[in-house]
Amino acid sequence: MSTTSSKRERQKARRAERLAEEQAEERRAGMRNRLVTVIGAVVALAVVVGVGILLVQGSDASLGVPAATADDGSVLPDIPQAGADPAIGTEAPVVVGYEPDGTALAIGGEGAPQAVVFMAHWCPHCQEELPLIGDWVADGQLADGVQLVAVSTLHDPARPNWPPDEWLASEDFPGEVLVDSDGAAAEAWGLSGTPMWVFTDADGTVVARYSGQIDAERFAEATALAAGPAA
Repeated sequence: MSTTSSKRERQKARRAERLAEEQAEERRAGMRNRLVTVIGAVVALAVVVGVGILLVQGSDASLGVPAATADDGSVLPDIPQAGADPAIGTEAPVVVGYEPDGTALAIGGEGAPQAVVFMAHWCPHCQEELPLIGDWVADGQLADGVQLVAVSTLHDPARPNWPPDEWLASEDFPGEVLVDSDGAAAEAWGLSGTPMWVFTDADGTVVARYSGQIDAERFAEATALAAGPAA
């Protein structure tokens, strides 16, 4: 074989080797790209699933605690537009439920006098009144021995100030909170609008009830009435 032929053969061999290396590198690059694509798809799916889980949890109208229940099925009448309130002097239905942290809580029945305010997180009047309640309590307007309870009701995860427990906490509500996720407390106590105030004495008897916002003077008078002569 001539020297020229041998040289051409070596050149062809080197070209074949380079071509093989280039093809191998292309295959490796393709595999890396496919791997990146697969990893990206998995990450994206995980994000979507995670967001979905958060949305489901965040829209749970129960706030993760069992629904409140009315003990005996009794119901207070609606507050009339005018005239005497027929609920005054009657026993408030006992409603047993939970605070957002899972602590058991009840309204109505014998025990401590109570000042109970029904609030909806999306209600503009509730939003106006909530910070005032803290001021009233700080100013000594809550009679001694009276338990202050907010009933968080009419839940709607699609409306403002959701979740309501965080809204109440952000405004430093100075009392306890009963979660009324399915409206059992609202129905039993004759809710006709929010806010609604109901004041009961130590026997669980309704001594005052108001639909709509109240002022500091009415709050003080009603809690004193609930506390009784010793207040």
